[in-house]
Amino acid sequence: MKKFWLIASVLIGSAALTACTAEGDGDDEKNGETANIGYVSIRDASIREGDEKATYQHDIRLSTNLDKPVTVNYETRNGTARTGEDYETQSGKVTFSPGTRRVTIEIPILGDVIHEPDEYFEVHLSGITNARMNAAETKAAITIQNDDERPSVAFVSNQQSVSETVGTTQVTARLSAKSGYTVEAELSAIGTALMGNDYTISEPLMLTFEPGETEVNLNVDILQDTIPEGGETIKFAFENVKEASRPNDSKLAAHTIIILGDTALNDTGLMTFSDGNVTGLSIEPSTHPGQDASYGRDTEYHPDFDGQAGFSFTKLDYDGNPMAANSPGWNCTRDNVTGLVWENKRPDQDLGVNVVLDEEGQPSYEEPVVRGTGFRAGNFVYGWREDDDTNNGGSPGIVENRATQLESSNPVTAYLNGSEEYPDRNELPGYCGYEALSGRFYCNSRTYIEQMNIWGVCGFNDWRMPSIEQLRSLANHNPESGITNPEPAFFFNIKSNARYLSDTPAADNESSAWCYDFGEGEVKLCQKGSYRSIIAVRNKQ
Repeated sequence: MKKFWLIASVLIGSAALTACTAEGDGDDEKNGETANIGYVSIRDASIREGDEKATYQHDIRLSTNLDKPVTVNYETRNGTARTGEDYETQSGKVTFSPGTRRVTIEIPILGDVIHEPDEYFEVHLSGITNARMNAAETKAAITIQNDDERPSVAFVSNQQSVSETVGTTQVTARLSAKSGYTVEAELSAIGTALMGNDYTISEPLMLTFEPGETEVNLNVDILQDTIPEGGETIKFAFENVKEASRPNDSKLAAHTIIILGDTALNDTGLMTFSDGNVTGLSIEPSTHPGQDASYGRDTEYHPDFDGQAGFSFTKLDYDGNPMAANSPGWNCTRDNVTGLVWENKRPDQDLGVNVVLDEEGQPSYEEPVVRGTGFRAGNFVYGWREDDDTNNGGSPGIVENRATQLESSNPVTAYLNGSEEYPDRNELPGYCGYEALSGRFYCNSRTYIEQMNIWGVCGFNDWRMPSIEQLRSLANHNPESGITNPEPAFFFNIKSNARYLSDTPAADNESSAWCYDFGEGEVKLCQKGSYRSIIAVRNKQ
C-alpha cells in the first residue's frame, strides 16, 4: 500500500507541472531553467469630461521586460456611459516590442455641458500572446467625471395677462442648460385669484424636467363667471428645486398671471375717512358711515400689484413686451384692472424756430422738425375731430381746411414770417408736429390716432380716443398724492394743469365734448374747436 500511494503522488505532481507549462509561452523551460514570465494588466482610471470631444490616452502595462514581442487585444464596452453619447467605441490589438513595458490606446471622449452623474465605460483585454494575463486586471473601468455646474431654472417671463374667457393658459419655465438628472421645481401659488373659483390646476404644482428637457409648461385653467369684477392675480414662485439652482435673474424668479378685469373702471384710490371736519382718518367714524374708503378694490392691500390703493399697472416697451416696474423709458402702460393699454407720453418738445448766424454773420432760420413718434410729446395739444355722425353728437368738431392743414414737407405748427403760400400766417393755432409722411396732417385727434396706428405703437394698430369714464378711471383720489394725476411711476408727463380730451361728445352741447382735468379731479366740458391734451388708449375687443 505504501508503494501505491507513492506512485500516485508522483503522477499527480507530474500532471500539475504539465498544466502550468501549457499556460505559458511554450518555452517556460530552457536547459532546465524557468524562463522569465510577463503579466499584462490594465487598471481603472477617472478623467474629467470636458465640454467638447477630446482624446483620452490610457496605458496597458507589462510587468517585466521580455525578449519577445507581446500582443493583446482590447475593446471598449458600455457601462453607464454610452457609446456615441459619452465616448466612441474603440477596439484593436497592441504590441509590446521587446524591451517595452507600456503601450497607450486612445479613446475619444465626447464632452458636453450637461450636468449629469459620473458615468463609466470599460476596456476589456483578451487574446494575449507570449505573456500571461493578471486575472484581476483583465478589464478597467474608466469613470467620466462630471465637471458641469447645475443649470438654473427660471420662468420664461415674469408676467402675462389673460382674459377670463381664455380657457387654458400656460406657465412656462426653462433650464439654462440641459441636465442629465430629473429636475423638479415645486411651485407656490398666491394672489387675489382663488383656486377653484377663478382658476384650477389639474396637475400638482410641480414642474418636472426629464433628462435632456429644457422647457416645460404648467397648464392653468381660467374659470369664467358672470360676476363683473376687477383684475385678479395668480403669482407663482419656486418653492423647492431639486438638481438645479434657483434663477440667476431675480425678475424671473416669479411669474404672475393677471386675469384682466371686466368692469372697465378702477376704484377711486381713497383709503381714508372724514368726520365732516377732519380728513385723513384711518377709521370710518360711526357718525359718517358708508364712505368710499370702506368699499371697493382700494380697501385691501394687494402686494402683487404695481400701483397704489388697488391700482395695478405694467409698463410695456415699444414692441409691447412687459417691463419691470422700475424700468425707465417705457412706451405704454397696461392697466391690469381694466385691461386698457395707455400710451405713455413723451418729453416736451420745443417747436420754436432757431435763429443761427450764417458764414457772413447774417441770421438764418432753422425750422423745427419732429422725428418718428415725437408727436406724442406731452406739451402738444389737439382739437377734437370725429367724422362719424353717429358718434360725434351732431358736430365733427374742429374744422379741417387748407388753413389748418400742416405743411406736408414739414408738418409742424411753428412758422416764421409765414410762407410763400400763406404769407400772413405766422403760426397755426394749436401746437403739434409730425414726421413728414404722405397724407394730410392736422393738429386734431383724428390725425393723432391715425399716426398712432401707422407707427404701431407698442405693437398695436387699434388705438383710439378714450371715453370719459376710461379717462376718469386713471385718477387716483388718494389725498396723499396731492393731485389726482395717474401715478407718475407709470404715467410720464401727464399735465396737472391741462384738460384731456375724450371721445365722448356732450349731449346738449353739439360743439363740446367731455374732457378730464387731472389737476382738479373733475369731468368738464371742452369746446371741440379748442386745443387740448390727448392720451390714446386701446383694449382687446
